Amino acid sequence: MGSCINVFRRLLPVIVFCFSQAVLAETLLQKELHDPSLHPAYWVAVVLGNSEQWGHHRAPPTRLDPDHKKITRVFEKRLDLGFRLLNSGVVRFLYITGGAIDRRHPEYVEARRGYEYLLDHYRSQFTLGGHLENRIVLDELAHTTVTNIRNADKFCDNLGIHDVVIATEHEKIELARESWYLTHAPMSFFRFLTRIRLKYDLGPFTKISVEMPDHSKETVLRHTIIRPQDLEKDQFGM
Repeated sequence: MGSCINVFRRLLPVIVFCFSQAVLAETLLQKELHDPSLHPAYWVAVVLGNSEQWGHHRAPPTRLDPDHKKITRVFEKRLDLGFRLLNSGVVRFLYITGGAIDRRHPEYVEARRGYEYLLDHYRSQFTLGGHLENRIVLDELAHTTVTNIRNADKFCDNLGIHDVVIATEHEKIELARESWYLTHAPMSFFRFLTRIRLKYDLGPFTKISVEMPDHSKETVLRHTIIRPQDLEKDQFGM
């Protein structure tokens, strides 16, 4: 019992922080959605957490994580792409999703680690206006890709947003598994798991190129929310 209490005490500041951070970003997003002068290509880019570098759903070994900021190389690449999309104005907000996926390390929360990575590496480079932290929504509840996407869908649908982009990797086969997993849903385990866990299908995923202000292109996944009535039956969760 005492160990559970100690874990809760360590996690409580993270839970409170993530909730307050989500409220701040959602409030700004609601305000901007009603601003007729804003016309981003997409309002939200979803960044999926990743913790596969040290084993399936494993936090980094303690010896490699002395400052409690370590994340996988794949997650770094997703966050880097998310920031480029945000800072260029292609999207207005980032939705970082990933919970405490390793039971041995409940203090390791993917969304929070991703948030800290962005601020540590990009706070001084942010030029969109305002503070970078106010452009980031955190979902620290999801433990699987199915719930990563479902929670992001529910958040966006509640605001009337029906198309998002997902910042993921495409340039190397070993780093593009998430992209293949989603875009080939009929042939992958993703659709099967979705139907088992949610009892309905999530919308389609299509690989597209978006044009940046400097006329370069970035490859992302476009995801369309097609069954909001099912999302209403569901709750945020793991």
